Amino acid sequence: MSGGHFQAYGLVIESELPIVEMPAAQASPDVAPDVSVRLGPVPEHLDEPDLVREVSESSAGRLLLRIEGVARYLVLHGSEIVIDPVDGADEHEVRVFLLGTCFGALLHQRGLLVLHASGIEHPSGAVLFAGASGSGKSTLLGELLRRGHRMMVDDVCGVTLHDGTPTVVPSYPRTRVWADSAVELAVDTTGLTRTRPSMEKFERQLFDQSCGDHLPLRRIYHLAGAAGDEVTLETLPPMARFPTILANTYRAMLLDGLGMRPMHFDLASAVAASVEVVRGVRPAEGFRVVEVADRILDHLVDDDVR
Repeated sequence: MSGGHFQAYGLVIESELPIVEMPAAQASPDVAPDVSVRLGPVPEHLDEPDLVREVSESSAGRLLLRIEGVARYLVLHGSEIVIDPVDGADEHEVRVFLLGTCFGALLHQRGLLVLHASGIEHPSGAVLFAGASGSGKSTLLGELLRRGHRMMVDDVCGVTLHDGTPTVVPSYPRTRVWADSAVELAVDTTGLTRTRPSMEKFERQLFDQSCGDHLPLRRIYHLAGAAGDEVTLETLPPMARFPTILANTYRAMLLDGLGMRPMHFDLASAVAASVEVVRGVRPAEGFRVVEVADRILDHLVDDDVR
């Protein structure tokens, strides 16, 4: 096991655990890393937690996560993650929860708006696809990647305000694809790692097809479900944007325990005030991601020429 320096979300991460999903970063002897990931003992419980859930405990600046058979994790003040793996734990499974809930919590702690979204680079900025698990975020991203677009994020999406402008920070060049979607998208899963052993979901590394730049957030498409026979896109009125953004926050249940709810409301309000949100519903029958992608790309072009 050999770590190193890595980069994601605009951060330099020094890790004792190799994070193969992230590109390497150049270490500087004069500049401290933004985040430290290290291996070490993690307690079973926090002292005086503000919020206790089945697998987590939290208070301001601290999150303890317990994943049976994998590891315990401690996320501290947006700058440190301590991992205590179970003996014999699979290294990939340890990283699954590091890259998901732990980095989501860390970005919350650093004051970013963290959305459950995938996203691409577009000539006019970053375009995000938000939605609940199973809504088709990664499948839509896969179709757009097939067409040559570059990805910015898949799953844990960080948005910050840069001079008042909502800006997406690029994550790392890994996306996921379900086995049935892989068939339709002509993705060969031979040799790909499953996200978890029991899941028909596979990891794809796309170092040559990712965007590493911070980009202004152009639009959020909320993938709201499936109904009817056609793809429908509805631009939401300003008052409906805020609750939609709240509903698509990544691991929103962590906010109260971390003491981040007020800041999160302020960030969500700022994004809702300036970023268009479009509700998308896909057809109920069949694999229709090609139609969904066509409609969204046409929608972006039509808006550019108006």
